[in-house]
Order: sequence, then C-alpha cells, then structure tokens
Amino acid sequence: MAAPTALPQRPTTGTTEDRRHLASGGDVILAGISNRRVTFPRGVATGRYVLSGCSNVDFDFAGVTSQDALNAIKLTGGNRDIVIRNLTVARAQSVGILSVGGNERVWILDSTIGPCGEGFTGSPPEQRHGIYVGSQGVDSDFVLANLRVGPQKYGYGVQLYESALRTIITGCRIETPGYQGARSDVGIGVLVGASSLDNLLVNTVGLNNRAGLAAGGAGSRAGGLTVRHCGQVGGGSYGDGQPGAVVGSWVSLSDPSQLVVDPAFVVGDVPLPPPPPPPPPADPCVDVRANLAATQGALLDATDRVEEARVLCRDQIVRWRAEKPPRSWAWIKKQPASEAFYGPLEGS
Repeated sequence: MAAPTALPQRPTTGTTEDRRHLASGGDVILAGISNRRVTFPRGVATGRYVLSGCSNVDFDFAGVTSQDALNAIKLTGGNRDIVIRNLTVARAQSVGILSVGGNERVWILDSTIGPCGEGFTGSPPEQRHGIYVGSQGVDSDFVLANLRVGPQKYGYGVQLYESALRTIITGCRIETPGYQGARSDVGIGVLVGASSLDNLLVNTVGLNNRAGLAAGGAGSRAGGLTVRHCGQVGGGSYGDGQPGAVVGSWVSLSDPSQLVVDPAFVVGDVPLPPPPPPPPPADPCVDVRANLAATQGALLDATDRVEEARVLCRDQIVRWRAEKPPRSWAWIKKQPASEAFYGPLEGS
C-alpha cells in the first residue's frame, strides 16, 4: 500500500434538514442518523456532541462555538460517509475532535480547532491534541481539509494513532508552539505512530511548530506518513522519532502564501498561485534625471542657436563693411533683425 494519490469522492449526504439543539453542559448523543443535513442554533456549546452509527450525514455546525467541553466532538464508532464542517472550537478541556476507532470516510472541513487542553488536569499535557484519529482502533479514509488548528500549547496539532489508515490532511494551518519545559516531542504539528499507515500530509503549513511539522512516534511503521507540498514558518525540529515513519519533507517559508500547492488535493476552490514579488521601489531620481537631461539638451540647443546667430551677425557686418560704406554700430542696431542679419542694406 501507499499514501493516496488523489482525493476520494466526497461523501454523499442527505439534504433534508434535521435541527438539533446546542450541547449545554453534558453530552448530546447523535446516533443512528442517516441521509440528513443536521444543523444547530447559533451560540456557544459547552457540552460534547457524541456521534455514533451515523451514515451519509452532513453535520453543519455553522455559528456554533464549542467552549470548555471535554471534547467538542467524539466519534465513538460506526460512523460512515459523514461530513463535519464549519465548527469553531474556542477551547476544549482535552482533545478538540476525538475519534476512537471504527469510523470510515469521515470528512472534517472548514473549521477552527483550538487551543485545546489548557486549564485541564484530567490527562497528561502531551495527550491533549487538536484532533485525534484512531485513538483506540482503526479509523480509515479520513479527510481533514481547510482547518486552522491551534495555537496548540499541549500535545500535537493532529495525532494519527493507534491505527489511522489513509488519512489525508490538506489545506491546513497547524500551529503548535508548545510550552517551556515540555517533553521534547510536544509541539509536533502532525504525529504518526503505532499501526497508522499510508497517511498523507499535503498543501499544509506549520506555524511555530516547536518540534517540527511532522514526525513518527515510537513504534510507528515505515511509511506511516508521506509529506508533500508542505512548508513551515518558524518553529524548530524534533527529527524523526522513528526513522522511516515520515517520507518526504517540507520547506521553510517566511509567509504561508509562499506555499506552492498541489491542485489535485485542493478541497473547494483551487487557490490562485502566489502573486509575483512586488517591483523594486521606484527610484525618485529617475524622472529628475530625465527632466534634467532634457533641460540640459534644450539649453545646449539654445546655446548653439545663439552662437550661430552671433556668427551670422558677425559675418553680415563683415560683408557690409566690405561692400558698402562703413556704417556705425549704432545705426546697425536700429535696423530690423531680418535686414540687420540676412538682407543687404537698402539705399546705402
């Protein structure tokens, strides 16, 4: 097997709207729903949504902000061909979106996840992640697209572990600055481990990743994660905790807009290519020099014409003195220019 070479078809979901209420304090169980578009009232959800046994469902969380729940969403198993989108996780006590295994073809789109795990003491800091796929069993064919994860102080931005198969992470921004004194692997953007295999990280930028954009954890398998068309702005490097687990690399960027993406893995509109660099600042002296040159040319031309007139005048006076009786200079100055310079004197 190998990492995916193209995006799979997006799950087909129902269009009949199914309106559910905001999670307040406790769990809201969304079980056995099929062929629906599930929506929610706008507002702050302080409880957790638990998805179980759902199929062909579009969960549209537009206008919902999850805050201070243990997890914003937990997928317990049996979910197939579902879409989770437009969710904002302002804070989560542990993991933002947790999938424990037994789920297939789940797309998580257009959402902001994190920070997660801050102010919570119920689990070790290194186990509090933005998204956790395959935490207790096999999760397969997930697509995580157009997400903003972090800034994640604890754990990892995305954890693919224990068994995440053929996950595609694309078009994401993952920020994992970590914290002072943390374990050396805290602050990895994407960590792959254990039995996870054939996953792909593409078209994604890491921001201030304390321990690098991606790495293999202890016990991870060779080829667990392939990295293509990715970059990192700032941050450091953890290295490959398990050599061979991560295939490929990423480039250093000064700005996320510099990333050159693979259009085959763009979910939604294909972004425009990065704009060309701006032209160098205009030299304010260019126009001045040009004007000065033109002015100098005009002055030189005028000087040449004055000198030419002087020569003509001198030559004409010489001819007058040679051909006619001498005239005084005072008399010459009184004559019209055409006669004084170019024509013979009449009546002299």
